[in-house]
Amino acid sequence: MNKRTDRDKKTNYISAILLFIILGGTIGSATYVSIIPQDIRTILKVSMLIVSLVAWIISRYSERLSQYKQILIGFFAISLGVLLSQYFGDIPMRLLGFSVTTVKGVAIAKFGETLPIILSILVVHFATGGEMNGLFLKRGNLKLGLTAGIIGFAVFAGVGLAQVVGSGLRWALVAKELPWILIFIFSNALLEELWFRALFLKKLTPLIGVRTTLVITSIVFAGVHISSTYIIDVLPYMGAVLALGLLWGWLMQKSESIWGSVLIHAGVDVLAILGFIVGAYH
Repeated sequence: MNKRTDRDKKTNYISAILLFIILGGTIGSATYVSIIPQDIRTILKVSMLIVSLVAWIISRYSERLSQYKQILIGFFAISLGVLLSQYFGDIPMRLLGFSVTTVKGVAIAKFGETLPIILSILVVHFATGGEMNGLFLKRGNLKLGLTAGIIGFAVFAGVGLAQVVGSGLRWALVAKELPWILIFIFSNALLEELWFRALFLKKLTPLIGVRTTLVITSIVFAGVHISSTYIIDVLPYMGAVLALGLLWGWLMQKSESIWGSVLIHAGVDVLAILGFIVGAYH
């Protein structure tokens, strides 16, 4: 009996890891990996929506599969969000007439892309009985989260500002773009912390443990960023993204809150948007 129980636990452990990697890699690639043709990416998104929904419905009535239902509904929420984003995410840009060649255009484009996914995650989570703490949206250890978050934000934003100083760009130009900078960094940071960590950390931990959950979510997070257009050296970049994913996941687990990780993530995104600004004004 003990041998069978151990074998079942090992099977469930491996199955949960594979399920997350396959589903996470598929929907992440369909959303982030730009080298995949758009038609194929759309097919992957629709397929993920249907597969995750059907599998979730089946898991509700299957004792054997019930342990995976929270993971499946999480991926349904993301699949729904990325499809809505594909077809409606450009509405703010079209209404305002902005162009992605400007900082405000990039910021509004990012806001339009992220809003449908964030709303889908929140609506599906709460509609299926999820709680605030299930997405790390409570205060948690606010002292730890905010202290780490503010320090991390300051460090990365400081590096970005040093980049601006080194480029010779006038501070007045950066200050003029500040509202758009804030929209960009916090839209992206909140989306990715919800998607890759907050949505799944508590769902995976009972199945594969705290440490494995941290590693697996970080690997998927790093993997889907492989085709980022603003990087040249892929391996160092991927290593940095993996390390950051581990840091943000660890902080979220320790503080029981998303906010510290969002702050540090936003600080890292300052580097990206300031790099765009430097390029735009030179």
